[in-house]
Formats: sequence, C-alpha cells, structure tokens
Amino acid sequence: MTAVMRAMAVATGPKVLRIALVQQKRVIEERIIKARTTVTVGQSEKSIFVIPAPGLPAQFKLFELIGSDYYLNFLDGMKGRIALPTGFTDLADLRGSARKVGGAYQVKLTDETRGKVEIGETTFLFQFVAPPPVQPRPQLPLAVKGGLANQIDWSLTIIAAFSFLTHFGLVGALYSDWMDPVINDDVEVGALVDLMKNIPAPPEPPQPATTATAVATAAATSAPIKNTPTAQTGPQGPKGAVSENKAAALVQQAEQMQMAMLREFRLKAMPEPHDVADALAIALCHYYASSNSQVGGTSVGVRLSALDPDTTS
Repeated sequence: MTAVMRAMAVATGPKVLRIALVQQKRVIEERIIKARTTVTVGQSEKSIFVIPAPGLPAQFKLFELIGSDYYLNFLDGMKGRIALPTGFTDLADLRGSARKVGGAYQVKLTDETRGKVEIGETTFLFQFVAPPPVQPRPQLPLAVKGGLANQIDWSLTIIAAFSFLTHFGLVGALYSDWMDPVINDDVEVGALVDLMKNIPAPPEPPQPATTATAVATAAATSAPIKNTPTAQTGPQGPKGAVSENKAAALVQQAEQMQMAMLREFRLKAMPEPHDVADALAIALCHYYASSNSQVGGTSVGVRLSALDPDTTS
C-alpha cells in the first residue's frame, strides 16, 4: 500500500463484494457492490452481470445475501476454487458438504473468503473488501457554474447598500422641505396687504435754505439790464437787442440759473429751455422776498442788486 492509500480514511462497517468478470483471459468488467445485495448473473438484462450461458437460468443468484451473510450458489456444471478458513477448496469437493437448495449447492462465505467461479467461458473473481469512502458530489467550478451574480459577496453588498441609503437619506431629509410648517398663502397675502395699508406717509422734506447763489441769480435775472433797450415782453420772457459781450454774459447767467434751479428744486434733469429756469428763479425770489424780507440782517433787494451783472462787472 502506498502512503496515499494508508492516509485515506478507512470506512467502517461490513465488507462488500468486489467482483471481476474475465473472458478470454481479459478482465472485461470490474465492480464493487457498494450496497450489500444479491448478485445475479445470466442472459436477462435485469441481471447485474449479463453473460452468454445457455444452460444457466436467466437470473441466477450467484452470490445470495441471506440476512447479513453471503452464500455462494453453484450448479453441477460450474468449476472453481475458493479460500475458506480451512484452506483452498475446489467446488467439486464442496458438493458433499454444501447444502442443496432447489438444484443448486449453497456454501456460506465469510469476510475473508475469496476465489473464482467458472461458468462456461466466463470466470468470476471475487473477494470481500472494505467499503470505499463516500465520494463527494462533483461540482463544477464557479467560473463555469455561475455568472456574475455568484461571484458577488452578497453580505458586503447588502451592508454597503444599507449604509448608502441611510447616509443619503439623512442628507436628503436635511435639504428637503417636508419638515417645514405648511404656509397658508391666503393668510400671508392678507397680512401683506394690511401691512401695506398701515405704512405711514413719508414726512415732508424741509424747505431748503435760500442760498446766496440762487437769490443772486434770481435777482440778476429779474433786474432790468442797463443800457439795453427793451423791445417787448412775450410768453417766452423779456427779450431785447444786446451787444456780443452782453449776449455772452446772458448765456453764462442762464447756465448758472439752470444749475441753481436744478440744485434748489432737486430736479432729475436740467430745466430746458432757459426761460423755464428764469421763471423758476423769479418765482423763488418772490417767495422768499414775501416770506422774509430780511435774510441774515441784509435786505433781499440789496443782496439781489449786489449780484447784478452790470454792478459786478
């Protein structure tokens, strides 16, 4: 026995038959009867060993299991030799001591018995051996048996999926509005309308103090221009023939008047044409002259005449 055979686990229990079928000095078939059962031979397809034997019954019980013991059955035309506890004995010599059952001779076998039985041109070699170990059921490799689903570690996959759903569920809950209170649009709109109704009116801006520039400009516009003949007064304001120097002075005064009225009345655009600025200056001058005839201890007329272009020039 090799080391591998000795290392193999030895099966326990009663021994089983090992039978070899020999024809023309060649082993045709060899079997180990793993399940202790009766072994039949003959021409019937139901026999365990099918052999050409014309004088043999279709199913002859060559090795018959009675209880827990095996018995060898043989006929008159059979030859062979078996090893019994008493030694090697031919089948012809066992006919006298064997029990005859239904035309066949029957000899009890033990677990140590071995031998051969010749039936015509077929020879059966037999012996009792330990039952072979149970072979594991063959399985295909994972690469052949299964696809991608069988290669996935489902435990790790389930844990990862649960963790993914938990974390992203919490983040989604933080950024979602399902926890916010329900807002009644009608109530909110009504409160907004009431708030707009209760807004107090803005206070009136204080009247700006009259600056010296505005008063002087108004006085210069309203005062008569010396050495300038008066032609006529129309809807556009006072008009007349002037010299080039006077015309340039008048243009400059008109521009100053526009800037002053833009600042005093806080207009968004320059008052156009010049006559509009003149009219605003005249009105402003009359307003301050009627409301307060003294500004800082100086009469309005004196301050206006001081800014007369003829006087200043």
